[in-house]
Amino acid sequence: MDTIPDCYNAFDESLSANSCSLNDKYRFNCISEKKCPLLTMVNNNVKQCIGGEDEPDSDGQITDIQKLPFSALCDGRRDIFSSPDETDETHCEQWPCVNQYTECNDIWQCPKGIDEINCPSKFHCPTDHHPCVFSKNQTIGCLHLNRTEDGIVDCLGATDERPFCRLFYPTDKLRRYRCWNDTSCVFYPFRCRECNKLDGIDELCQQNHDKIPDMLQYFHDMLDIYLITRLPFSLESSRPFPLKQSLPLVNKLIQYQMKEIEESKGENELDMQQVWLCNRGILIYVGQNESEQCLCPPSYYGDRCQYQNQRVSLTLRLRNENLEKINVIAIIVTLVDDTDFIHSYEQFTYISVRDCNTKFNTYLLYQDRPKNMTKNYTIHIDAYDKTDLLYLTSWKLPVRFPFMPVNRESALLVIPALHNCYRTCNSKYHEQKRNSNIESCRCKSNHSRLISINQDQCNCSPDSICVGLVNNRSICLCPLTKASPRCFLNSICQVNVCLNQGVCVPENDRISLTNFTCICQDGFTGQRCEENDAKIDISFSDVSIPQSLLVHFITVHKYDARTQNPMPTRATMFKRIDFDQDTVTFYMSLPFHLVFAQIQTKFYLIVVQSNYTRSANISTEVARSQHCPHIRELFDQQILDYPILHRVKYYHLPCMQDSHLFCFHDNESFMCLCTEKRHANCFHFDFNMTYNCMGWNDCQNEGQCFQDHPTCPTKTMCVCRECFYGTKCHFNTKQFGLSLDAMLGYQIRPRLPITRQSIFIKMCYSLKQLGLHSETSQSGQ
Repeated sequence: MDTIPDCYNAFDESLSANSCSLNDKYRFNCISEKKCPLLTMVNNNVKQCIGGEDEPDSDGQITDIQKLPFSALCDGRRDIFSSPDETDETHCEQWPCVNQYTECNDIWQCPKGIDEINCPSKFHCPTDHHPCVFSKNQTIGCLHLNRTEDGIVDCLGATDERPFCRLFYPTDKLRRYRCWNDTSCVFYPFRCRECNKLDGIDELCQQNHDKIPDMLQYFHDMLDIYLITRLPFSLESSRPFPLKQSLPLVNKLIQYQMKEIEESKGENELDMQQVWLCNRGILIYVGQNESEQCLCPPSYYGDRCQYQNQRVSLTLRLRNENLEKINVIAIIVTLVDDTDFIHSYEQFTYISVRDCNTKFNTYLLYQDRPKNMTKNYTIHIDAYDKTDLLYLTSWKLPVRFPFMPVNRESALLVIPALHNCYRTCNSKYHEQKRNSNIESCRCKSNHSRLISINQDQCNCSPDSICVGLVNNRSICLCPLTKASPRCFLNSICQVNVCLNQGVCVPENDRISLTNFTCICQDGFTGQRCEENDAKIDISFSDVSIPQSLLVHFITVHKYDARTQNPMPTRATMFKRIDFDQDTVTFYMSLPFHLVFAQIQTKFYLIVVQSNYTRSANISTEVARSQHCPHIRELFDQQILDYPILHRVKYYHLPCMQDSHLFCFHDNESFMCLCTEKRHANCFHFDFNMTYNCMGWNDCQNEGQCFQDHPTCPTKTMCVCRECFYGTKCHFNTKQFGLSLDAMLGYQIRPRLPITRQSIFIKMCYSLKQLGLHSETSQSGQ
């Protein structure tokens, strides 16, 4: 019972194998269900128990409000224990118990269950009534709100007096069914056994009511294990803004749907005994006699794959520093001994926009079995640009502990934007040579001799390159339009099937010759780049047009049982606004639900959408009415002086008191929206974010680096300090004084033709051309 099947038919992981019945003291006993996971599976960020009690903080308590969602405040469950006088459940007088996170979720979280009154229900109770199973006829009826929590039990299980079981069994969240005429509370499925043992009378045991789904669900909702779940930030109660969005017209002729290959279902089921003939291999039948043979994975060999191979198990993650253009990078991994002999190799394609956070796992085998223990082995990793087959960079990883039969190596490799041989090889490298993509900038071996490849031994196609030999066979690097080991077959990308100038990249030709990936240009997305990115046009209503604008895109994630409380993610983009512009346009390919515009220290809520619409054209504006004020403009000094854990309990008041308030923030922890019912709905927002592109800031002169995604960026942008400009902030106007360079540097719009430049640039260009023409005429005379 460790989530890994070891026995035949995975019996050890089936429900019939009860983990709590094992004679194993090193297990965690779940409170919310009958399950006992291993202690090694506790506090590993993967929830094993339904209630999630196996995933507290390292010390079992939350001490920082930054780790607690806004919905968990004043919810009846104490989460923060830093001080007995100041917790998340103290000073809740101004907190509305009935809010979007407690209302109509079938769980009583407010006194008398007022959060579940007048909600849609299968029981169809009248106004101000709760469902109730009466003891006289054991049927579900309705009980008025005034008769709940009055000290008199009217319903079976004391469902109308729920504080009783919570008071006497505060830690056992399953004991919420009170035996009739008794003070004991039991788990509902055990009521007949436990209540009869106590000489109690439970009318429900006289009939099999468990077959009635509504009644079973009714008693199941009493369990407090659902209070353990912390609901994430949600936009269900927020009004969308702007109200109108438009979609671009898409030509249906260019909408291409990839054909899904349906798995053919065999008429006969697999014989499990035959499958187990090959240890982790594939059983095949050969010849007319259909003799049984095994195709073994790289890690095993033998007629039944019964022996383990000596091997190197390699795991790689890559990061590309250069995001200014579309990069399709070929990675070639070779296992080399100290005589430069290649034992085995592996080849794969890396695309930063597709393979972000992807772990590439591979096996490298030795030529001899067993391996030669007198030699030292090294893993060579070479990177090439697959679009033009130009060499990029290399890495060397030593195989440590060669005496072990299996070596596990892992590395995070950074593909530099500038290919510096000194950085790669630590001063031992070969000078770049023209017309030699293979040897340029490759590291020297221990013998300080060039690793030469006899091109006469290579038999790759003419439009590919040969990067080595293994078992007297060429290691060929194919262009995007070719496939197969020697690159003589045309790939699916021979004719570019991607639209809008997208780049077609074939999948692994050992798996499929028809699958491909389209890498889209800026502004396009989709399987074939057939869709436009979401376009946001921002204008300025009654606000002065700034010189630059920060825009924060917030993505709201739905509840996930594994992550339990996914926080909203944020991507920030920046744009300078030219002196002749009154609108600014952003393109976003990632899903988003909220958009905030930031001008210096002021925030404006400019987009709210519960459901993300791809390729939408959104026209919005930065206006005073959309301003999100700081809380110092909303509260008096007394409330402002409270600690954050105390002060946040008052955050509903501004929304209740001002019907025109859209949002506000505290510049410390929370950004808050006002819901349609005038409640605050807040989420954690990093107001002190350091814009350095996760530590890979290549902006010069202390420029800030922005990326379009917090963990998987596809493009970056530098924001320069005053007197600096350029894509990397590498130009300085301090040296120019009052020259034209200083005046024109900020006005030139990069990557745009002269026809789309400002009138000032056009005039200067015309005068320059006129001057050159006059000089040419005079020199001709």
